[in-house]
Amino acid sequence: MTPPVRSDDPSPARDAGKLGLALFLASLTMLFLAAMVAYVLVRTRSPNAPPPGSLSLPAALWASTGLMILCSLTMWRSTAAARAGRPGGLRAWLAATVLLAGAFVAVQTPALQRLLQAHQAARADNMPVYGLVLLLVALHAAHVIGGLASLLIIADRAIRGPCGPALQAGVRRCATYWHFLDVVWLTMFTTLQVLR
Repeated sequence: MTPPVRSDDPSPARDAGKLGLALFLASLTMLFLAAMVAYVLVRTRSPNAPPPGSLSLPAALWASTGLMILCSLTMWRSTAAARAGRPGGLRAWLAATVLLAGAFVAVQTPALQRLLQAHQAARADNMPVYGLVLLLVALHAAHVIGGLASLLIIADRAIRGPCGPALQAGVRRCATYWHFLDVVWLTMFTTLQVLR
């Protein structure tokens, strides 16, 4: 016989948070997967696609890749600090992640402008490839901005309160989301580089 759940037991909320995050990440996976399949099909089968190897991507996307990997690393360190009950370390690693995520958005902005210009120039030749690249990069950047908002909320909670189970669960969920964004970006960037 299982004991009844006490009203002060945080596990139902943690379970709901895990389920909510899992469903959210599953829907994002389908969204990014559909966008990637569309890009691959247009890039490889469209009669108007530029020749292989001729797609010009902004060099800033390489810097974005490094920043995304560093965000994942600092979030991993944040999770370790939260688990160990080290609020000072948690705050420091969360602050580093916020700065890196902000730098990612700052680096992406001119890259998106360049992709938009390339799309407008290629649109005259009826080449939708740059438009799809722009869509993929902008879609990911929008989710990074959303992740940055949740990261700021977690950082504020870390500054204001103790490093208890609720905060630890929030840090873990935030880290899971950032690791997801990292995997999505690396998959997208690799695909874009291979199918230039």
